[in-house]
Amino acid sequence: MVGEKEEPFVDLCLEWLGCIRTGNPAQMTNLQSRARGLLSAERNVDDAVISLYLLNSHLHSEQLKGNGNTPDFIKLVNITYFLSHFISGRIKQSKADSNGALRNYLKAEHVLSFIEDSCEKAKFYEAVAAAYKNLEEEIAANAYLKKHKEEAAKCMVVM
Repeated sequence: MVGEKEEPFVDLCLEWLGCIRTGNPAQMTNLQSRARGLLSAERNVDDAVISLYLLNSHLHSEQLKGNGNTPDFIKLVNITYFLSHFISGRIKQSKADSNGALRNYLKAEHVLSFIEDSCEKAKFYEAVAAAYKNLEEEIAANAYLKKHKEEAAKCMVVM
């Protein structure tokens, strides 16, 4: 589970991703160095955080090669944007900051169409429903719970 200790790293990765999207090489390199430093200083880092770093590193490299406008690049940027905000929301939710979590979840939802995995969508909708429920917004919570159930029904576990 991604926890509180990863929050500064995830926030830094969101800033780095913003620079990757705009193609600012000097700022990208600075943020990559800072992210690498934070990551190497931690022990027992969650796999999701390592994946986020690797995705950003790949996007960074592709942007420097001039591939920042290809359809694959744009798709991967949006998937990374989704994951970054989803992870950040989960961290905030674990700290009982449902308002902060919801802000991140709603940003992630803007690019949800890039996520093809029904299991991932089901987890996302469940998290949004929980945030709304914690804020005692039952109508919104129930709407997202319905979406969660629809996606979970499509999700098949292969063993």
